[in-house]
Amino acid sequence: METKKIILITGAGASVPFGLPTGARLLQLIQYALGDEVKDRTNDDSFPKREVRLATRLKRAGERATLHFDDYQKEGLLNYLKASGCPSIDAFMAAPDNAKEFGHLGKLVLASVLLDQEQYAHLGTGDWLGEIIDNQLVEADDKLYERVEKFVQKVGIITFNYDRTIEHWLWQRMIYGQKRSPREAHEILKLLSVTHVYGHLGDYVPKESVPGESPTGVKFGESLKTKLAAQSIELIGERGQDQDQNRDIQFRQNLLSNAKRIAFLGFGYDETNLRILGFEKTSGTSSFKDVKDAPVKFSGGTAYGMTDLQCKRTCLGERNKNGQDSFIWGTESETCLEFVRRYEVIEHIGPPESRVPFNFVSVSGRRGPMS
Repeated sequence: METKKIILITGAGASVPFGLPTGARLLQLIQYALGDEVKDRTNDDSFPKREVRLATRLKRAGERATLHFDDYQKEGLLNYLKASGCPSIDAFMAAPDNAKEFGHLGKLVLASVLLDQEQYAHLGTGDWLGEIIDNQLVEADDKLYERVEKFVQKVGIITFNYDRTIEHWLWQRMIYGQKRSPREAHEILKLLSVTHVYGHLGDYVPKESVPGESPTGVKFGESLKTKLAAQSIELIGERGQDQDQNRDIQFRQNLLSNAKRIAFLGFGYDETNLRILGFEKTSGTSSFKDVKDAPVKFSGGTAYGMTDLQCKRTCLGERNKNGQDSFIWGTESETCLEFVRRYEVIEHIGPPESRVPFNFVSVSGRRGPMS
């Protein structure tokens, strides 16, 4: 995969504008799918009026009898989730014992709920993604029908989300906005540099028929493919230190170490996830640098709902701390679209606003290019 100079790192908040749930919301939907009556207790009309109970969904898909779990296991997972106090399903499954005991069922309910959410996603003009493609990557002599191609050429994506919203929006834009043929769009999308850190809901397959579809592919929102989608999900608590996982981590770290512009969008800055990307706290002074020791031109991220203290506790440093190497934090109320517009993260540098010492560490433990 070609090295990109612009890297976007996305978390759940980057999919929220497209109708996908936050981590806390996803946990509620999973509990409901497992049989919790939270909707009835809270009179929350925002819960789906359609049937999203796991057992019913799998029965319709003809998969219930082949999935090797019973109502006792389903009730057990629900009770543990409710009693755990964990803020998200990812936090719950980060414990290896939980992943071992409930991982199989957890993946199934994750796939079931998220495929349902994909099916009813509202992509619109693309929010922050559309802003980047239509306003920040555009030059005077660009042709409208080549905008997605330019994005694919310049931008790499590292996402901690299972959903395929980015891939689907790009496909829709090419087919309906640029009038590309399915064959052309398919070839362009194959060049997209996107890595799903914890897996995905199956290889993205558009609704339109295209040549060379992946045998493990799942169409966007194809809720009858729950079992297949679940096979592509990896839980945090399942992660070991085997060679393949180390190679994947090294690949992501290499992407970052060669980047000139790095933006976190809708990201929660969980310590485990930052470590996977190669970031850690250090007492020295450092900045994003590539392997040639050239400083990154822009590094920053959204911090929706995060206090100054929460920002400071991360390895990326304080909000509003001036300095040429400072990490630029968004405000506590700033959305992904507002942050992208304010700093034009693709082409321009916003006003410096913060960054504190951190270091980039490779899988081998060698101090990386950010030291």
